[in-house]
Amino acid sequence: MTLLCWAEKQSIAFKSKLGGAFTYLKNNEKYLRRYLEDGRLEIDNNRAERSIKPL
Repeated sequence: MTLLCWAEKQSIAFKSKLGGAFTYLKNNEKYLRRYLEDGRLEIDNNRAERSIKPL
C-alpha cells in the first residue's frame, strides 16, 4: 500500500495541517513520483540559484 492510498483511506479534516499535507501529496503526486523514480533529479534548486546570485 502506498502512502497516497493510505492517506485516501483516512478520515482527516481537510483544514488541519495533516489534511493540508495530504492534499499537497495528492495534488503533486505526479511530480513527487518523478523525483523518486529518477535519481538524477535534485531535491532543490540551490545550485542554480547560487550560480545566478552574483548577477
